[in-house]
Amino acid sequence: MIKKYFFLIALSLITVSCATLTERGEEALAKGEYEKALSLFERAYQYDSDDPDAREGLRRAQQMWLERKLIDVRLLRLGSNFGDSEALLLRIIRNENNWQVFPSGAAFSTQNEEVKLFADRVVRRIDEYLKNSNPLAAQFEFNRNNFILEKALDQNTATIKNDIYVRGKSFCQAAQKSLKTEEYYTGQWFQKTCKVWKVPVTLPPLKNSVALFREVKVDTKVQGMAPDLGKILNENVTQAFMQSKWHDPAGKVTLNLSVGGKFKSEQFETEVPREKTYYVQVPYTESYRRTKETPKSETGLTILASLLFKSSNNEHTYDNGDGTETVTVTKYRPEPRTYKYHAVEMKALKTLRGSLTAGLDKENFVMDLDERYSFLEDRHSENFPDAGLRPTQPVFITDAQWIQTTSQSYIAELSRKLQDSWIERFCSPEPNHESLSEREDAYRCGYQIEVVAPEKLRQFYLKTWQIRYEDWLDLIKS
Repeated sequence: MIKKYFFLIALSLITVSCATLTERGEEALAKGEYEKALSLFERAYQYDSDDPDAREGLRRAQQMWLERKLIDVRLLRLGSNFGDSEALLLRIIRNENNWQVFPSGAAFSTQNEEVKLFADRVVRRIDEYLKNSNPLAAQFEFNRNNFILEKALDQNTATIKNDIYVRGKSFCQAAQKSLKTEEYYTGQWFQKTCKVWKVPVTLPPLKNSVALFREVKVDTKVQGMAPDLGKILNENVTQAFMQSKWHDPAGKVTLNLSVGGKFKSEQFETEVPREKTYYVQVPYTESYRRTKETPKSETGLTILASLLFKSSNNEHTYDNGDGTETVTVTKYRPEPRTYKYHAVEMKALKTLRGSLTAGLDKENFVMDLDERYSFLEDRHSENFPDAGLRPTQPVFITDAQWIQTTSQSYIAELSRKLQDSWIERFCSPEPNHESLSEREDAYRCGYQIEVVAPEKLRQFYLKTWQIRYEDWLDLIKS
């Protein structure tokens, strides 16, 4: 009965909230505030998806939002704001597919016209890029707006795709012939780029302006480290370097790395007494005298109130014969108890402090190593859930496992420092004084960039290819 009462209260609150949201949604629609109306009806629908007012209101809000936004698409286009117009149209179409709500009548005609005009602009941009021998930008434009082309051209995009491929293949063949002896990184760039069209590029012998390394030798002199641990450390550092872009299988230089410092590892097992606090419920009684109530008729509400608010404690009454009664109530209070047991305390501490040193192309490179591992747990076989005790059998991590695991942190740091060093040396906005071509200078800078391009590289891509460096990354990864 009580559960049913609370369920009815909760249901009434949901109904009130839903009704309030739908009313506010209708008011927003009447005022032409379509974004607000859409938000309110979405919330009402989330409260109660079976409510017909919320469901129908949401459908109308979605329909009116689409129609209003299609007008905005046209106004933006007429104002020559093609970028925002196209972005909004794509958003509209995505929402239509998600909502399964579509425009009709004049709004349907507006959308069809805007999609056709959008597609025409895309085709013109692709044609212009191809005329200017820029299949890279054409491919990016095609990939970005292929959806709108298929929608406007009824999926007949094969001709456009083939035109880009033909120009891309021609571009790659010409690029291969254009390479100069000192354009090593330009050659690397062409190889990556031409994979977009699956066109292989065979590189002639090229001279690298950076002294990359064919192999790496690590000399580890860490006090307190056993030879087998030193070998694990060497292997991890070697692997990190071989995966970096400072490594070149065709290089002729060996990089010498030295790792120095101090390693310390201690672990102990000690039998110790332990105790845990837990609680038990102890009964006790309280008595008091009260005036007897005169029997009276009870309504449904008073019965419900008595059910809701009557104490759940066990009560016993005794009639005193003088219009009063003595009430004895049984209650419970938590009292602490102590559970004692024996455990084995397991304690370990491992530290590696030192530095990794290397000489990169006449520059010294130093990275600090400061790793620490601590372990403190109990081993015991106690099973006493009331005190939060379960049997535990923790195991010490070995020195070899720790060296293997902790190496990952400074491997990542090593890679980051190597990349930072590269960017600092080769991505400076200062003029190039190495007699390298502009493109070789730019592609050498970008050789180590994996996320955000520095200003020098950003400007080069916008000027040369009319796309961002990040757009090129997306292309070669697709």
